[in-house]
Amino acid sequence: MTTPKAQTGSAAEADPGPLSGPGGAHAGSKLQRAARWLADREIWLLAAAAPLLLIPSRWSPLAAAAIGLIWLIRWIHLGKMTVPTPADVPMVWMGFMTALGLWVAIDRAASLAAVWRWVLGVALFYALANGVRGAERRRWLAVISIVGSLALLCLALLGTNWAAVRLLRLQPLYGRLPSLLIDIEDSVAFHPRIMGMALGAWLPVPAALWLLGREGRLRRWAALCTFLLAAALLLTQSLQGLAGVALGLLLVAVMWRRRLLWLLPLGLALLLLAVLLCGPARLAGTLLSPGNPLGIAVTLRVDMWSRALAMLHDMPFTGIGLDQFPLLQFGFYPGVMLGPEPHAHNLFLQVGLDLGWPGLLAFLWLLGALGWAAWRAYERAPDDNWRALMVGAAGGTLSYLGAGLLDTMWTAKPSLVLWWLLGTLAALSTTATPSEAVPGGTRFATTWLRRVWPLALVVALLVPGLWIARTGLARNAALVQAHRLLWSADQGAPVDEPALSRLAAELQRLASSESDNPQLYHLLGRVRAELGQYDAALAAFQARVAVDGQAPLARYAPWERWRRRVAGEARGDGWSDLLWVYSAWQSRFPLRAEYYVLHAVVRSGPQGDVSAAVQLLQAGLDRGAQPGGLLQHHLRTLQETAGPPPALMGS
Repeated sequence: MTTPKAQTGSAAEADPGPLSGPGGAHAGSKLQRAARWLADREIWLLAAAAPLLLIPSRWSPLAAAAIGLIWLIRWIHLGKMTVPTPADVPMVWMGFMTALGLWVAIDRAASLAAVWRWVLGVALFYALANGVRGAERRRWLAVISIVGSLALLCLALLGTNWAAVRLLRLQPLYGRLPSLLIDIEDSVAFHPRIMGMALGAWLPVPAALWLLGREGRLRRWAALCTFLLAAALLLTQSLQGLAGVALGLLLVAVMWRRRLLWLLPLGLALLLLAVLLCGPARLAGTLLSPGNPLGIAVTLRVDMWSRALAMLHDMPFTGIGLDQFPLLQFGFYPGVMLGPEPHAHNLFLQVGLDLGWPGLLAFLWLLGALGWAAWRAYERAPDDNWRALMVGAAGGTLSYLGAGLLDTMWTAKPSLVLWWLLGTLAALSTTATPSEAVPGGTRFATTWLRRVWPLALVVALLVPGLWIARTGLARNAALVQAHRLLWSADQGAPVDEPALSRLAAELQRLASSESDNPQLYHLLGRVRAELGQYDAALAAFQARVAVDGQAPLARYAPWERWRRRVAGEARGDGWSDLLWVYSAWQSRFPLRAEYYVLHAVVRSGPQGDVSAAVQLLQAGLDRGAQPGGLLQHHLRTLQETAGPPPALMGS
């Protein structure tokens, strides 16, 4: 007599195909047979659609429609769109925030590329979650992971711009590498730092199959892929990729031999010893000084993170729009040392900027839910190859997240690696723990957790809400509109004066209730200048200077503040520090009048040097900075107040 447990086990191991469900009773129908045939090949249909989504074109909507057809086929065959996974609710939430991120973007054409990446990533996730059923399908996933390792290796060797390697200049070696897929001048080329992070995120998968698997041939191929991917990762010289893969491989090593867990405290002890030998003050001074390669990497990141946090503080509910960081940072949130940066160089900041606080919390929810499901499913996995794949996918995800603390490929095409890893975790977790096999106590705990997660997330939303501000939602909406209108005006579009007038009134109201936010005053000044209201614009910029003058280094250059403390330097004058910041902006944007005005307000006001302020404004006019009327108005104001310097009497 077969016990219920044995029946459950055989049901879990049966391989009726990639999908099973109520529709199986009608498998004899032509539609059902066609749906089954197509569902068996879902991953290949997705692979065919992928290039059209990764490289946006007029055909991208057609590829998205094809993915919708795949879901329809799955519904016909399974009786529902997808098998349930722990990621379903946060995935829907992230999807909503993705649509909102497209709507708020000031350049929606640029954001569409992120939408297509999102569609492809979600489709890949659910293709894996629905496609891995039974022992044969599990082996298929392991083989595909090995093939994926080789494909990623080829992509890295043939599609990386090796000329961008920054550390060791091994040109004789890099010059011999083929570049068949790219032209070095082509923007399609992968940056070695991004490709290094992708290699680091994938490498734990073959490493786990090699160390934890039990199938001889598969292990040999996995060992070969592990060494090849490691060699390619070293070629990229990606410190972020190396840091991330160290975390991922540590997880794999600990699951292989538990005693290797001692590597963690040993490594921390060695790191502490190195810091003590080097000298904490000396090390901190090196890391915070932009005069050396390591210091410039640290200070640039702190500069970017400072600007990203300012954006997230100003627009927490919607984010700034998908892939809009370069436009917003360069156009509205300049850093002291930054040029136009492609992203925030931190995964969690970038997700928050793209999807807002709700989207970031949904992303964290997704990671936590899948991690919890994988942890529960690990002990119930039916064989060692299953466990090896699960450990490899978890290690790869950890590698991706670890590298994401210093950089991110979220906005790049290799970000699909994350969705493959998460889809693998979802597939293995859901099939390893069928609901009928879960003990009653565990099922109760799982149900309780599922109910608590949304409530916990709502509470988590309230915590940053306390940090946001009294006018958080209204400010978010006003700033989104201001960025869109001003960016359009900068592109030469006709000025919508009624909309700008309404926006000016709203910004004035918000600034009066949130007087410590310099961005509100700055946008108010720019809007007033666009309307030709130069007196009001100048008053707004003067208000910004008054706010910025309070601890300018803490707001705009925290690394310099830390460096001075470490070096024991005397605390500088706040207005001199602010002039240093404004001078950097003026030098970087010589054709934008507002930065000359900010600089001149400090010169003529707190420092009392009207002559220097007049010369500064005249220099802006000579260079053709716009709007020129703002500079002329400020110049006349200074001349009427104190009289022009002798050099300008005849002008």
